Amino acid sequence: MPFEPTVTFRSVRPSEGFIAFVRRSAMKLETYYRPIIDCRVLVEFAERHHRAGNHYHVRIDLDLPGGSVTVDRQASARLTLRREEALKTTKGSESDAGHRYGRVAVREAFDIARRRLQDYARRQRGIVKTRGVPRRPARRGAEAP
Repeated sequence: MPFEPTVTFRSVRPSEGFIAFVRRSAMKLETYYRPIIDCRVLVEFAERHHRAGNHYHVRIDLDLPGGSVTVDRQASARLTLRREEALKTTKGSESDAGHRYGRVAVREAFDIARRRLQDYARRQRGIVKTRGVPRRPARRGAEAP
């Protein structure tokens, strides 16, 4: 039975397209780990800066059988530099910057959630590599003990 993700927005006015994007991203996680019990996604502004732009904060909580996965993500520093460069241009030259950076923060958070889900599934299956004592190669001409 597919799960229904709960999406919450704080101090963000989402469009229908943005809500659908978040839900679609959450539903894709089921392809990497099937028995997801519950998914909660929080999208909010981390800080309110008039000049530097608003930074998005995304939190994803996944409840799984036997554990949980939590991702807490803010937009990357590279995007902050892009925002500063965008401020040097006129407002008219940039199209819908708020949603574009919001989508990037959501996409980065779901990429991290996907990798953590894959790691969780590997641990459950027992396919995780363990670190052992490195073996020294035998010298040529010498007998192995």
